[in-house]
Amino acid sequence: MEDKFRFTQFAVDKAPEAIFWLDADGNIVYVNDNTCQMLGYSRDELLSMTVFDIDVRYTREIWPQRWKHLREKGSLTVESNQRTKEGHVFPVEIKVNIVEFEGKEYNCAFVRNITERNQAEAALKESENRFRMEKAYLDQLFENAQEAIVISDVEHRILRINEEFTRLFGYSKEEARDRMIDDLIAPDDRRKEAFTYTSELGKGIKISFEAPRRCKNGDLKYVSAIGSPIKVDDTIVAHYSIYRDISARKEAEAKLKASLKEKEVLLSEIHHRVKNNLQIVSSLLRLQSSNISDEHLLGMFKESQNRINSMALIHESLYQSEDIAKINFSDYIQRLTNNLSAVYSKDLDSVRVLTKVKDVYLDINKAIPCGLIINELVTNAMKHAFPNGKIGEILVQMEKDDHLRHALTIRDNGKGIPKNFNFHTTTTLGMMLVNELTLQLNGTIELKREQGTEFIIRFSVSD
Repeated sequence: MEDKFRFTQFAVDKAPEAIFWLDADGNIVYVNDNTCQMLGYSRDELLSMTVFDIDVRYTREIWPQRWKHLREKGSLTVESNQRTKEGHVFPVEIKVNIVEFEGKEYNCAFVRNITERNQAEAALKESENRFRMEKAYLDQLFENAQEAIVISDVEHRILRINEEFTRLFGYSKEEARDRMIDDLIAPDDRRKEAFTYTSELGKGIKISFEAPRRCKNGDLKYVSAIGSPIKVDDTIVAHYSIYRDISARKEAEAKLKASLKEKEVLLSEIHHRVKNNLQIVSSLLRLQSSNISDEHLLGMFKESQNRINSMALIHESLYQSEDIAKINFSDYIQRLTNNLSAVYSKDLDSVRVLTKVKDVYLDINKAIPCGLIINELVTNAMKHAFPNGKIGEILVQMEKDDHLRHALTIRDNGKGIPKNFNFHTTTTLGMMLVNELTLQLNGTIELKREQGTEFIIRFSVSD
């Protein structure tokens, strides 16, 4: 029996919890090893102390009342704070029971340090509070957003909408819940948009688009939309979509396009009429020249016709172009040189006119001066570079130089210009026009005489 008692006492002494006994006056009559370790006192020190020395909440005044309460209940679980030998106070959970030993009643207390538990509970509480705050904040953002927001499950059934969604599409939150989000899509667009939803969103790809959406009353509103999957652990569990009403913008764009179309038609018609009027002037000059026998004067009439025709071609090209702001200058040069070749074909059947222009587009302010310059220089080459039926070529070329300027080159392999000829000071109308038109282009002109005659006019399109 004595061995069994010693074994029991050894087990109590080595128990993982702090255990101590108190008598009816609060004196400590027994402590185990863990009590000593927890409080920092030796066993002898603790056995000379009272509960009031180590427990912050108990005083001699309230002890009788607590003892009475314990006797009535038989056992209690309370939380308190205890003080170590160094003065450190820490929280504890105490399970107390009334036990009788040798005719006396004792308070048997099992004490556990709950510092870590309290810290964990405090952290959990803080996390829960933060979560509630964040949820409340997100709920406010969701509800007060200026865009209509809808959350749907993977089957496209609506789970939640915000106030703006109700305002935009007319569905109350009760009406919208469990409704298929595809109900918003116009019937004609459902098949077209089915691939986007099932394929793109199903793969976790964020999508954005502009499309009409149907309201509860059947009206269509044009919206700008963003759709994105909601993932949990890399698994798509829902989708959200954000809609912004752009009906007013689309209506304004439609009106603007209609207005621009009207202006384009009007401007195109103006180019057509200007071209017709220039052709009338050219025809009048041709009719008038039929009564002229003076070859010099007849040549002047012919050159004036060519100049008018070069301008008429510009307006005709703009009239026929899809972009009335610019013309394809390579097509224009080909037509212009073909016209000049036809005019002088009787005298120059052995002269070829070549063009080398690719992907050059000019507006009317650049195209007309360039067209007139080409007309003058090609005409001069045809009239003077190949006397007595000499065989030769005239090249018209336009490209960008190293400084991203356009370089217009008119070159022939004819007899060349005399060395004493100064094209800046000449009084001939053609060269005076070339100089003046180059100034209009804010360009420069260069003359080369190595092989025949070569004029290079450089200008910037952005001027």
